[in-house]
This record gives sequence, C-alpha cells and structure tokens, in this order.
Amino acid sequence: MAMLTELEAINQILSVTGDAPVSSINSTYEQAVVARRILLEISKEIQAKGFWFNEVDEFLILKDSNGEINLPSETIRCDVPRDSGALIQRGLKLFNKKLNTYNIGCDVSVNLVSELSWTLLPQSFRQIVVAYASLRYNTEYFGSPELNQNIQNDISTKTLLLQKEDIDNRDLNMLKSTRASNIAFKNRR
Repeated sequence: MAMLTELEAINQILSVTGDAPVSSINSTYEQAVVARRILLEISKEIQAKGFWFNEVDEFLILKDSNGEINLPSETIRCDVPRDSGALIQRGLKLFNKKLNTYNIGCDVSVNLVSELSWTLLPQSFRQIVVAYASLRYNTEYFGSPELNQNIQNDISTKTLLLQKEDIDNRDLNMLKSTRASNIAFKNRR
C-alpha cells in the first residue's frame, strides 16, 4: 500500500461533504483551502502529544555567542531532563526561570517533540489525521450527525492502530523500564 499523499488526504476530507476532488494541494478552490488548513492544524495538534516518530531524546543543543539556547524551528515542545525545573521553553528559546534569564551559559541536552511535514509522517498517523480532519470539516461545514458517528467509529479504530504502532516502535518492556528496575532493586532487601 502506497503512502497517503497530502493531495489524497485533502480529497478524502472534501469527499466527506460531497465536494469535488482537486488536482493540486495549492488549489484555490475555497473548500480545498479550508480542508488543507484543517489537515495541517490537526496534524500539528496531534503531533504535539509526541510519538515515536517525532520525539528526540537527549538532543544536544550548543549555546550561541550570547550563551542562549535556541531550539530548532520545528520544535513543538521541549523538556530538559535533570534540570530541577529551572529551564523552560519560551517560544524557541530556553529560559532559566530561577535566574530570570535566557543566558543559560552552557550546552544543554533536551528532549524534543517536533512538528514533521506530511512527507515524513508514517501512514498510520496520516490516516488518523485525515479522520480527525474529516470530523472537523464535517462539523464546521456540513454538520451531519450520522456522518459524525461514522467518522468517530473510524477514529476509534485508527487510534488503536496508531497506539499499537507507537508501543511497538518504542519497544516498551515493563521489565526493562527504569521504574521496574527501581522497584525490583528496592524489593531485593
């Protein structure tokens, strides 16, 4: 099965209300512009949760000449492990809230959640985005309750598949987790 293209995604959203398909993602047809906007909004909203494909752990960012840490432009969310809560994300910079400064003064390893373009998204994620975008499009422009219920059922199925793929790709193992190791070590007395 080939990956769902952005154009195919837009046309699937348009088909929910019976709109005609378009031949380009840059179409000026008003409903296609709306469908694409919704598609991109939903993609960003769901990506913000963080998945195996858009998270990077322990990413080293070098300070700039002012001692500041500038985050990559596609950063949605950033966490600094082992900083005792002093460093927080403000826009695309790190801020030291205890010292009230952007001058961090050293290189920092961060955990990032990034927004990826459509072409970099896995198929399972593309499908869930199209389902949610179809729901929003129907709700805002058509409003069919029956169609909403069908889309909700589709979302439920696709969410389970995405969650399964996320778990599989993270290679989660309860016995190998830090928490399990801590519990096992603590109970060895």
